[in-house]
Amino acid sequence: MDLQGQTALVTGSSRGIGRAIAEELARRPLGLLLCGVRGDAPDPPTAAARETRNVELDLSTAESIEHGAAGLPPVDLLVNNAGLMTGGLLEEQETGDIYAMFQVNLVGVVHLTKLLLPGWSSAAAARS
Repeated sequence: MDLQGQTALVTGSSRGIGRAIAEELARRPLGLLLCGVRGDAPDPPTAAARETRNVELDLSTAESIEHGAAGLPPVDLLVNNAGLMTGGLLEEQETGDIYAMFQVNLVGVVHLTKLLLPGWSSAAAARS
């Protein structure tokens, strides 16, 4: 995949796998690397990417997704990495925690992707 001048967004890039993905993408010739984070986060990684920056992106509610995506430029590559895990025996888990996990891991992913799809369509049309 040619990433020259492209814009990439990595959700959950504050730490762990998301941070590692963002660091690897920062080594690529992207035009812009957006690191989706919640609250305080480390500075975004820098390297070959022309520009990197953190963007506030919380997948826990529809409102926070809408708010976070509102100011984003068109995104060419989306890495839906953010996740939430509640563990243990199901009968011992709080129902609200289960709903929160599905919101971040499934509903939030679909919602954010849906919001970014129009940019993909116009970018594909411009390249053809």
